[in-house]
Amino acid sequence: MFNKIRAGLYRSLMLIAAIFTVAMIVPSIIIFSTTLYQSYEDMAISKIDRSITDCRSFVNSVMTSTDNLAANTTVKQTLNGENITNSLTEILDNACNYSIKINAITVYDLNGNVYTSSGVSGSPELAELKNNAYLAEFFDDEDSQEYISLRTEYLTKIYDNAPYDANQGILSCCKKVYSDSGDLLGYVFSDIFSSALFNYFNYSNDTYFNNSAAIIKYGGGYLASDLYSKYNEKMVNAETSISVTRIAGRMIVPSSRNFYGGTVYVAVPLTAFYQTVAILSVLFVTLGAVVLLLVHVISKKNARKITDKLDELYDKMDTEINF
Repeated sequence: MFNKIRAGLYRSLMLIAAIFTVAMIVPSIIIFSTTLYQSYEDMAISKIDRSITDCRSFVNSVMTSTDNLAANTTVKQTLNGENITNSLTEILDNACNYSIKINAITVYDLNGNVYTSSGVSGSPELAELKNNAYLAEFFDDEDSQEYISLRTEYLTKIYDNAPYDANQGILSCCKKVYSDSGDLLGYVFSDIFSSALFNYFNYSNDTYFNNSAAIIKYGGGYLASDLYSKYNEKMVNAETSISVTRIAGRMIVPSSRNFYGGTVYVAVPLTAFYQTVAILSVLFVTLGAVVLLLVHVISKKNARKITDKLDELYDKMDTEINF
């Protein structure tokens, strides 16, 4: 008798429940996603800052070894023309082996002579290095005694008896060598492969930041890891700022700290973030479905209870009228 009323009550209760559930779930997912993303971003920035600190400590240790070479008596005598053996190979090899991570050392005197560690050939001439815009200031400034060079030009062609791809770039710890009386004698260049730098930004053992890609941008170009190189161009074209951006499904995080005149950019994959959001969204939706199912059962029961009472009342009234 009152089926339309029962259906109307049921639909009204379900509609109210659905609106309430959606109003709770959608904002919850948005708020959670925003909070999670901010936490993910903070984690990435913190991790990259720690990597910057560790990498700088490594480079500074190489510079310390370079300082020691510049103060070495045999090196000074050779550059000054006092060493009759005229060879620094053993000393330079020992310095490379002691530091382990110095890939090669090249020493220049003011007459254009070049001395290198073993396995190195095709080193640029001193005059060529002076053509580099960033090294020029180091050479010309009498007060500048050391310099960290990031470059992809005027590189040594052979390292450890194997050709080196200049596109990978080099970091060189550059140091001037002076005589005991303070006269300039020459220069020491300790070269580090860019791959050694990028090892500090390799997060392959981290579930959240695995497959991250990094580049080091500086005024004259950039150094890039050969891993995940498809992201290099995107990072190079990223807006040069201290803000985090999103490009091609990755979070591009620039270092807030200066890296020897350059900036480190790391493209952090958002896969783990999206997976977490998806899982929790499914949980929220499932919870909403459970709530709607309970409302369905309760609404149907209550609607039936109300209409059953109306049926009873109608039957009672009908009986009394007929009587």
